[in-house]
Amino acid sequence: MPIPVSNAATVTMTIDDFRKAEAELDSLREQVKALSMRPVTSNTVTDARLTAAFSSAMEVVRFAVGNLNPESYRGWPTEALEQLAQAIDELYPDDPNWQSTAIAFRELAGDAIEADTIRVRREEAAEAVATAIAQSGGESS
Repeated sequence: MPIPVSNAATVTMTIDDFRKAEAELDSLREQVKALSMRPVTSNTVTDARLTAAFSSAMEVVRFAVGNLNPESYRGWPTEALEQLAQAIDELYPDDPNWQSTAIAFRELAGDAIEADTIRVRREEAAEAVATAIAQSGGESS
């Protein structure tokens, strides 16, 4: 048979011990808060490698975003840019430099979608003109 356990307990301690325990609890709460707000860091060799790879990949992506105009290059990975911007928001919510990077990624993704849409419309219009010319026997007025 289980032993009945009371939900109430009494602890006797000095006021100094209570204040020390209270101060330690406050300190631990602050540490937890600080740790929960920190970006992902390297804790193991694997994490260090992932962090280094992420940093290198970000350098490449920043270069591409800054130098490759979506109007000149087809097929920008817009969905991947959006996902990367979202990950940056989650990993670095309080870092203005990272936040501006996320904004730039979203803006370029939007520009790339717009450029691809315009490109498709132009191609469709060119095909319609070519078809109309072919159907009219190539005559021009």
